[in-house]
Amino acid sequence: MGLNKMALTQDDIRLAAQRLHQAEKTRVQIRQLSLDHPAISIDDAYAIQKAWVDIKVAEGRVVKGHKIGLTSKAMQSALNIGEPDSGVLLDDMFFADGGLVPSDRFIATRIEAELAFIMKHRLKAFGLHLTGSATVLALVCTTLYLGWYRWPGWYLTGMLHVMVLLVGVDVALGPLLTLVVASPGKAPRVLARDIVMIVIVQLAALVYGTAVLWQGRPLYYAFSVDQLQIVQASELDAADVELGRQRNPDLTPHWYSRPRWIWAPLPQDPQARADILAAAISGGKDVIQMPCYFKAWPQGLAELRKQLKKVDEQRYFSKAQQRALKQRMTELGFAADGPVTIALTGGERPLLAVFDPGTLQMKAILAAHS
Repeated sequence: MGLNKMALTQDDIRLAAQRLHQAEKTRVQIRQLSLDHPAISIDDAYAIQKAWVDIKVAEGRVVKGHKIGLTSKAMQSALNIGEPDSGVLLDDMFFADGGLVPSDRFIATRIEAELAFIMKHRLKAFGLHLTGSATVLALVCTTLYLGWYRWPGWYLTGMLHVMVLLVGVDVALGPLLTLVVASPGKAPRVLARDIVMIVIVQLAALVYGTAVLWQGRPLYYAFSVDQLQIVQASELDAADVELGRQRNPDLTPHWYSRPRWIWAPLPQDPQARADILAAAISGGKDVIQMPCYFKAWPQGLAELRKQLKKVDEQRYFSKAQQRALKQRMTELGFAADGPVTIALTGGERPLLAVFDPGTLQMKAILAAHS
């Protein structure tokens, strides 16, 4: 509409609205407005409509909705227009299902079948469902995040992939299905059945997603040999956990245990060390999955110092990523060319841990964005 120019004056618009209003009241047709104003534009027509609605509202009528017409390209072509038109629905234009339509109220009464969407009931149901779904999901995700998935846990575990599924089903799909099925004309029992089925699907997705996140929650950030590695709950066998509780109860996890930084050295016993190395090489369990060998983080700092490297020596990152990491370190005030870093691995995307070479305090954990 914004591309059309106004051809009518404000007086022309006001007079046209009054003529239309009078024609409705007297039920006497008037001459087509475009015959009196050949240059009339779409913007003029909408201005007349607004003036007419203002007259109706001033008389006590209430705007209850809107109607879109001429959505068919064929009809638009027949009438030589390039877009649908729209009109205002007032409260006296509605008739109850099965009610009488007084034909003497209209001029040349005709009946035409139309599709109508009564959105108030649907939108209310949609809003309630969306609020409830979002609240439940927010509580679940906030609990998991604050307990186990704070940085760098969510990044290393790929938590966001599961979150996309949960948001898609529980926050988007569920309420949208409710918007579709929540017809005001539907029997309450049928509507309740439909919504219950939607909620069951949502709960199934929520239970599945929550179980995946619970099983994959980070329990340790372990320094072992020459790198830091995340250890998730799903990586620990029940037998190893039980053995850990017998030999090393202070560092063995319970169901409520939150992530801890630990040192996981290879055992001193040559045979046990060889067995672990052989198993790790062949894809079996590594020492980071054996809580009985875990030691407190401070005990491993001396060994950690020996493994700190320059960014250029970190094999987990491409040259472009190394350049980006060094630039980020410089921006943060770290020695970008010093041996102060170690890789933190897990999932598919490694991170870079930066340490103070004097105190061995971890200063930052940086993502490798090239």
